[in-house]
Amino acid sequence: MITTNPIVEENLHQIARAIIDLDRDKLMTLLTDDCEIQDVYLKSIEVKREEFINWIFKRHNEFIAVEPVNYRINICNHCEVGSRVILFNEGRFPFLSWMSKSVSYAAYNVEKIGGFFRLSFCFNYTGCVQKGFFERNKAALIKADEIGGDVFELAKDIFKRETGQNFEMPENPEFLERQKKLDEETNWDDSME
Repeated sequence: MITTNPIVEENLHQIARAIIDLDRDKLMTLLTDDCEIQDVYLKSIEVKREEFINWIFKRHNEFIAVEPVNYRINICNHCEVGSRVILFNEGRFPFLSWMSKSVSYAAYNVEKIGGFFRLSFCFNYTGCVQKGFFERNKAALIKADEIGGDVFELAKDIFKRETGQNFEMPENPEFLERQKKLDEETNWDDSME
């Protein structure tokens, strides 16, 4: 039987309640200075406490357009087997899944460091069945394609309905730089003919 320290369990509830209640001061006293969020490309990155709070509050305000934010404590099944995780809305909040991702749901693993807590995404917790965005919405996307609909626009509508956030992929600086180099090489090769 897995047991947990009741003080840690209480801290998990404090963190979850502070996120749901948008209690910035409480989170500032609980969290370390390196928690995990998703950047504009939906990649998981570590950020400072203030940026984490700003991001999760923004996600909260977007997500409440879909449904109220709630939570429960669950158990990690993979990297921190047996440790407690905070599961918001069955893993649909705050994580954002898009077509390039093979996972759709995430909890927050909570690691105690000194007197503070570090939050990082947990993708394998009790009861979780991971399906990517396309797999979850395959039938609707294929049907739209078959009738000549705009599949990408439908995907963006589904994303908005599920997350409360509009999906507009920003220009990726790395991609733009690679494309610029490729264009320069292509122009150079053309001039050599």
